[in-house]
Amino acid sequence: MTAAPFFDKLIGAIACRRVAERWGRKKAIIVLSIISLVGVTLQTSATTGAQFTVGRIVNFAMTSFCIVVAECVPLDIRGLINSTIQMIIIFRQTVTSLVNFGTQYIATDASWMIPVGLQFVVPIVLLSLLPLVPESPRWLLSKDRATTS
Repeated sequence: MTAAPFFDKLIGAIACRRVAERWGRKKAIIVLSIISLVGVTLQTSATTGAQFTVGRIVNFAMTSFCIVVAECVPLDIRGLINSTIQMIIIFRQTVTSLVNFGTQYIATDASWMIPVGLQFVVPIVLLSLLPLVPESPRWLLSKDRATTS
């Protein structure tokens, strides 16, 4: 169960590339965010270790949104934005540790459901903000849509 995230990320990277090349970066984020929501739902509703593990495997899509950042952010600030993403990852790890610390003494299933359920936040934020993000100029050019890129 603890090795599942590494396997998941491999699957996510392979799947994201194929979906993104075929249907575009924005549609890839939509599809992968929905898959992530399904995975988190499986995890938070888990009644067995097997269901929780399947939820983790399905939840591979959480790591696949950086493709848009690499292609849509202006070159002048791309390094700054990528560094900011790394800082956000560290911030999320800190928040997760604090939430785990805060829920460790809860005697019910809420002690693990709250930290796991917080995984809903990222795909919901991505889906909410996606209308503000342009389609990748690189993808538009690859589909002979130079006028819209």
